[in-house]
Amino acid sequence: MPVAAIRRKASMKMPLSVRYSLVIILGILSCQGYARTMGDLEAVHMAAMQRTLVMQMSRHHLQLGAGLQQAGGQAALEQAVGEYERLLGELAHNATTEALQERVAKVKQRWQKFRPLVKAGFDPTRLEQLLFNADSLLVMNDLLLRDWMARLPYAVGKQMNLAQLQSMLAERMATLYLAQSLQPSPQQESLHLESDWLAEELQHAVAAFDAAMVELGDATQWAVDHNLMTQLHSNWDYARFSLNQFNQDQYVPLVVSATLESMTEQTRQLATAYQIRDRIALSGGLMEAGLAANLPN
Repeated sequence: MPVAAIRRKASMKMPLSVRYSLVIILGILSCQGYARTMGDLEAVHMAAMQRTLVMQMSRHHLQLGAGLQQAGGQAALEQAVGEYERLLGELAHNATTEALQERVAKVKQRWQKFRPLVKAGFDPTRLEQLLFNADSLLVMNDLLLRDWMARLPYAVGKQMNLAQLQSMLAERMATLYLAQSLQPSPQQESLHLESDWLAEELQHAVAAFDAAMVELGDATQWAVDHNLMTQLHSNWDYARFSLNQFNQDQYVPLVVSATLESMTEQTRQLATAYQIRDRIALSGGLMEAGLAANLPN
């Protein structure tokens, strides 16, 4: 399937479409493979966490630019940067095959381009460059995740990856929403991101989140703390309504960011529960009938 280029007014072109990547992410949830060690599951979890962190760092950067994180905002960004680098070090240390080592090396190359941009002070003239490099790094992290996912037996890691995909999508929607509200003035036409691109990416992220919510509902009828899913659905109903105002220049970035951030945490808890369940299954132990018992206190 060919990789679709993302249209932009500026000359910079994106080598891989994140829209295409998200389709692939959803597609790999049914991949088959053979488990080498239980460490493969942990590696998938780490790579998926990195996927979310890329968007989380972008969100923190834009929130600082919008003046929405005056207290502790820079510290939150630095913490996310440090966590990403810690996970990258763990993945590099555990990449035991040449293919995995090459993939990690490519992630590192992309990270070195993205890191200085996200750590620098916000500059509206570099907004497109930031998003371009964030998306490029996101794609490389997903390719690394797929390489490790293929080492697991059928269905192992499926729900965990799906829940972590939701975490990334929540952060991505917040990032795109903030990017639209922080667009340079019309006088800076040459620096202005194509509005259609932002709108299309946001609409696709909303559709992908909706589709995954349906699949999570099917998968969690036997699995999840009911209160957690109720809160997640409630937050999503509100966030989706607010995001639908995206094309009407009605922005409430503080409220939307806070809601989507809560959804990131809720889906992270869900992913952790699924990870524990899969870990027990791989070790040959008996699992609880539901995932509520696996949620951390």
